[in-house]
Amino acid sequence: MVTKPSIRDVKEMFHVRIILEVDAIGLALEYIKDEDIEALERNNKEEQQISKNQASRIIQPEAFRLNQEFHMMIAKTSGNTILASLIQQQLEMVERALSLDPFITDSSQHENILMALKKRDKAMSQEAMKNHLQNTLSRIMINY
Repeated sequence: MVTKPSIRDVKEMFHVRIILEVDAIGLALEYIKDEDIEALERNNKEEQQISKNQASRIIQPEAFRLNQEFHMMIAKTSGNTILASLIQQQLEMVERALSLDPFITDSSQHENILMALKKRDKAMSQEAMKNHLQNTLSRIMINY
């Protein structure tokens, strides 16, 4: 039986995610290509469709998949396979807590990340990722 993570566990998982993913997006800017950004945009458009079609606050498996895919595309683009693997592990650990985030399909924060990536602005990209993860944690804590 899988148990619900404690509040402390969730906070610790997001602390680690922020460290890893803020670093990953900074590294990704060294390698990211236009086609990588286009793939992220396609993912974000799919998230927008799910958000529009989501009649209730029940999180759909597709929303989890798209969210994880978005974050993993950035992690893999970092060029650091160990970092990407650690992010994958964190995403899997935090998935249960993400079910408490009714706005997992809210693509606006991913749009902020995309805008910063398009500008090839490292500080802006890292700040957008950090804000996104902190906002996600805050929404989860409200519903815990």
